[in-house]
Amino acid sequence: MKIVEAYQVPKGNVSPDIFKLPCVTSAYKTMTQGIRYHVDYMNAKPSDWICKDENGEWLVLTDNEYKEAQQ
Repeated sequence: MKIVEAYQVPKGNVSPDIFKLPCVTSAYKTMTQGIRYHVDYMNAKPSDWICKDENGEWLVLTDNEYKEAQQ
């Protein structure tokens, strides 16, 4: 899998840059774990990566999964 775009979800408030991505359909706040983003059929939390692969598909990877994909 080749990643052509990647955005790391920041901690804190809703990120306008992340929210503008075409794959992000909503953002919501949890009572204990902060902001989450709904990405197609997945959820992304702070420190996760929202990535677009070479086929144009969007996916959510944990920080460790993203680092492994870059090797």
